[in-house]
Amino acid sequence: MRSSGGLLIIISSFLCLFCFVALLFKIFHKIWWTPNCIQKLMASQGIRGPPYRLIHGNTKEISNMYKEARSRPLSLSHDIFSYVQSHVHSYMEQYIFLSSVYRFEPHEYPDGISKLETMSMILNESLRLYPPAVAIPRITGRVVRLGKLIVPANVQLLVSVLAPHHEPQFWGPDVHLFKPERFSGGVAKATNNNVGAFVPFGLGPRTCVGMNFATTEAKIALSLILQRSSFTLSPAYIHAPYQSIIFRPQHRLQGCRRLGARSPENEKRASTSLLKRLKVKAFSNYGRPSKTEIFHKIWWTPIRVQRLMASQGIRGPPYRLIDGNAKEVSNMGKEVMSRPLDLSHNIFPVVLPHIHAWTKIYGKNYLQWHGTLPQLVVTEADLCKEIFTNKDGVYLKPKFRPYAKKVFGNGLPALEGEKWVKSRRLANHAFRGESLNVSCCSSYVRNWSL
Repeated sequence: MRSSGGLLIIISSFLCLFCFVALLFKIFHKIWWTPNCIQKLMASQGIRGPPYRLIHGNTKEISNMYKEARSRPLSLSHDIFSYVQSHVHSYMEQYIFLSSVYRFEPHEYPDGISKLETMSMILNESLRLYPPAVAIPRITGRVVRLGKLIVPANVQLLVSVLAPHHEPQFWGPDVHLFKPERFSGGVAKATNNNVGAFVPFGLGPRTCVGMNFATTEAKIALSLILQRSSFTLSPAYIHAPYQSIIFRPQHRLQGCRRLGARSPENEKRASTSLLKRLKVKAFSNYGRPSKTEIFHKIWWTPIRVQRLMASQGIRGPPYRLIDGNAKEVSNMGKEVMSRPLDLSHNIFPVVLPHIHAWTKIYGKNYLQWHGTLPQLVVTEADLCKEIFTNKDGVYLKPKFRPYAKKVFGNGLPALEGEKWVKSRRLANHAFRGESLNVSCCSSYVRNWSL
């Protein structure tokens, strides 16, 4: 009995000792080994910083700097960086890499960005081949004259951005090649002064307010990345441009998955449910429509609009009762998605197959039907310019659907009239070029020629 009891005590003691050693090892690994490994790894890549202090790291230094900054009176100045984040401001002065990336140098910043002429050409050519939005919709608020056409009220104008960007008339026979040098003389020279031929961010009063910010951000990010990294095409890359709110790769980065991404099954389900939604929408009129109203909506108005446009030489696929051309558009999309796509920049027939096919049959401007809603598809650069630069307020933005309203809220995209004018004026001031002289990699950009 005594021997068995002694053995049990030895085993228990051994287990306790093992657990204690394992705990010590885990603590050692967490508070010393891992921090030092990370610090050495980052230092080997040029990323330095204050040395790691056992257990508490740099929290004591940060706390002391914060207390010191708070103890000093703050003058009436907008230079609040050293006051609000005193530790970041101080460390930036000491460690070169961080300082060069984030230091506020307003006089050097514009010169550095203006030197990136080749990068500007590359960005413009990328935006030409792959614009953020492939088409921009507008609604006629009343009967309007568009060029030589008389367009009735409540017709949706679908202004194609992709069509003039891929038009050989403006860009030459090598339109589908990636040639940044075509922008070497500027956008005006590249388009032969056809303003509507290059509109990746729109045109006129409603030009994308974040255009300057987006291009500046891209130049800064790329100038930093390309100095330390090189890129090659992944063997697993699948060329599949895809339009969903904005233009993007359908499969995104290889190995990354994002919630809400559409699989082919979801895409098929969405296209079939589109017809059902159009049928429901055709009969919904925010109330219970009468038989006359239904007849007027699904037959009389579409036929009248179709005849009016045909009399002016605007043709298109014939209107189908209730569905319009939704079935044909859906079938063309499915057919294109079923075929493998070559690694080519000729994406117009892939992204907008119906517009590509029907412009060849009916001309550059034609009439199609989204359910009972007439859509005048505009691909001529001159008409695109006329629609975008109009200041009379006759070309309205379509109203947001409830789900889109949740995304955009009451921001600029959802506003019209005086509210839009007031908000846009404020946004223009914030996003103009001289207002974007923010903390950015001036020393890195300044000494780089790309």
